[in-house]
Amino acid sequence: MFSSPFPEFIQFCYLEASDLSSHVLLPEEEAYIQSIKVNQRRVEFLLGRACAHQALIAFQLSNSPILKDKNSAPIWPETVIGSIAHAKNKAVACAGKQTMVQGIGIDIEDLERSINLSIQRHVCVSEEKEWLAQLPSSELSKYLKIIFSAKESIFKCFFPLSNVYLHFHDAQITFTKDSSCFEFKLFKTCGPEFREGFQHQGTYQIVEDMVMTSVWVPV
Repeated sequence: MFSSPFPEFIQFCYLEASDLSSHVLLPEEEAYIQSIKVNQRRVEFLLGRACAHQALIAFQLSNSPILKDKNSAPIWPETVIGSIAHAKNKAVACAGKQTMVQGIGIDIEDLERSINLSIQRHVCVSEEKEWLAQLPSSELSKYLKIIFSAKESIFKCFFPLSNVYLHFHDAQITFTKDSSCFEFKLFKTCGPEFREGFQHQGTYQIVEDMVMTSVWVPV
């Protein structure tokens, strides 16, 4: 379904719930999943870990358990940077060696999921709201979700680097002429290399009723 948006040295995996029959959790992950009471969350955890282990095969680290830290973020092997996302019984994961990449963020969202358009005030800065207001009404929900997803990817990329929590208004998304890319600007400093005003780009893919966004920062 989705194809890798990354260079070759970053491994990518996409799986659906129907692909899970051959995946077995590691003992530490099996112990953790027993604490999850909601079945849908159990499926999401299993699907995300299956994706992550596939992404780690290239680094001979697929037997490393991936649990969660106090912020519910995945705990990757020490030499690896990675990201996991899931939605609608689908999951994606990506991983790269710390010698090649500083940060990675990935997210997927269901474009058919109904949302209240008033969430713009929580998700968007003024420039984004002005841009959305110019779209046909039929496109508004889609691009609002893409902005939401892009910011999720940005936050996943930069939080492990700096331990600085980014709110939705701490980044601005701008869509480029290239229909698969977006640019963004940070309004909050995330460490010495990524000061307020830092600009970078990410990508997005729309496949059927899903969108996937991604951001990565090289060494």
